[in-house]
Amino acid sequence: DTASGRYFAGRCKMKISAKDLSDEFWDHLERNHEFNDNIRQARRVRKLSENTDYLHYTSNDVFIIKSREVVAARAMTEINGAYFLACRSVDLPKEIAESKASVRAYIHVSLSRTRPDPEDPAHSCIYDYVICTDLKGMMFRSVSNQVLGRATLKDIENIR
Repeated sequence: DTASGRYFAGRCKMKISAKDLSDEFWDHLERNHEFNDNIRQARRVRKLSENTDYLHYTSNDVFIIKSREVVAARAMTEINGAYFLACRSVDLPKEIAESKASVRAYIHVSLSRTRPDPEDPAHSCIYDYVICTDLKGMMFRSVSNQVLGRATLKDIENIR
């Protein structure tokens, strides 16, 4: 727990190369809803450079929590064969108006690391994920923490 919220983390091993999984997250964001039932839609709004962009995504209702939407900037980099994807909310009200059907949440930080699995680096990877977010809206922090914990676990399961 920190002043800005609770950090949630997950890890899984998958039968896909680190490069292929990284490319999926970076180049095919709009397909996230096909394997992650937490997500209603996700799209890249604008590519700013080869390794930076900003996105807009909307979640499905999760448990008792109404849909949330996020506008965030992302940066991708590769270091020693591991791929890092960092994300943080940005405020772009003129470009992406807040939806009436969702609550605009705020991601303080989201970071994933996709690295080759030492046991089978060409065909398997280890995916690590950390997030701290404010769901906004009217809810107790204890409810928010429970929902975010379960949603993080579900994200990891969906990604696997």
